[in-house]
Amino acid sequence: MSDAASILEVKDLVTAFDTDAGRMTAVDGVSFDVPRGKTLGIVGESGCGKSVTAFSITRLLPQPHGKILGGSIRFEGRDLVTLPHDEMRKLRGNDISMIFQEPMTALNPVQTVGKQLAEAILLHTECSKTEVLAKCVEMMKKVRIPAPEQRLQEYPHQLSGGMRQRVMIAMALINTPKLLIADEPTTALDVTVQAQILELIKDLQSDLGMSVILITHDLGVIAEVCDEVAVMYAGRIVERASVFELFANPRHAYTRGLLESIPRLDSKPKALLKAIAGNVPSIADFKPGCRFADRSGKEHSADQLNQRAAFVEVSANHWVENCPICVA
Repeated sequence: MSDAASILEVKDLVTAFDTDAGRMTAVDGVSFDVPRGKTLGIVGESGCGKSVTAFSITRLLPQPHGKILGGSIRFEGRDLVTLPHDEMRKLRGNDISMIFQEPMTALNPVQTVGKQLAEAILLHTECSKTEVLAKCVEMMKKVRIPAPEQRLQEYPHQLSGGMRQRVMIAMALINTPKLLIADEPTTALDVTVQAQILELIKDLQSDLGMSVILITHDLGVIAEVCDEVAVMYAGRIVERASVFELFANPRHAYTRGLLESIPRLDSKPKALLKAIAGNVPSIADFKPGCRFADRSGKEHSADQLNQRAAFVEVSANHWVENCPICVA
C-alpha cells in the first residue's frame, strides 16, 4: 500500500544473477518502506542479500548478469525498476546517494579527493570553479575533516581509513540527497572512529532532513541510530519492527540468535558468547521454504522446508515470516 509518509516503498523485490550454474535468486520477495526523515536498518550476516538489495534500489547491479526479475521500488511515487536509464542517472547521486562499503576501493586512487568531490557536483549541476571549490570545502567541514583545502589536494592513499570514510560521506551528501543508503559505513574502522562516523551520520541527517537506509551486520549499530529494523536472512526479510519492539520482543529464531550473540555488561566473567550454529547457506542451496531450518536445531516437516511461510503482522507494525518452528 502506498504511504505518503514513506519516501521509498520496496514491494516483493526479486533480484537474481545469471551464472555458469544457472540463474541464482539473491533477493527473494523483499518488502519494506522507508519513512521520511527516519532511519531503517537492514541487519544480517554476510551473504544474506543486504548489499544486493541496496544495489537493486540504486540500479547498480553488475551487468549483464544482475537482473531485477520482479516487484517494485517506488521512490516518491516513481517506480525505479522501470525508470529509463537516463532518468535513473539523474536521481542517483542527487536524490538518492550511497556510501559504499570499502572506501579504499570506492575512491579512485589516481585522482585527488577534490577532483572526485567536484565530479559529483558537476554531474548534476552547472557551477563555476569557484562555486564548486566552495561547496567542496563546506562539505569537508561538515564531515569534520580538518584543513579541508589541503585535503582536497591529496590522494586517497594519503588519508587514514576514517578520513576516507568521511570523504565517502561527503561525496554522498554533496548534493543534499533525500535518501542516503549507507552500506556497512563503519566496516574495518576502530570503535572510536566508528562512533564518530555514526554520530556524524545522525547529525547530518538531522541537518538535512534526509531518510537513511543503514546496512550492517552489527545490532549494536542498529540500536544506536535506527528507528526501524529489518532482519534479513538468505535473501528474505524474516522480521521487521521498530528497534525498541525488536530488541524487547524478538519473534524469529534468527533474530533471537543475533541478539544473544551480542556481548552483555551483566555477563558472567569468562562466559562464552552464544553463537548461531552453521553458516548462511550458499545462494545455490536456498530452500523454497524455511531457510533457517538447518541452523535452528529443530526438526522441520517436508511442507515447512518446501513451502514459504506467510509474512504476517504479529503485533502493531511487527512483522515476521511465520514459520511455526522458528517463531516464538
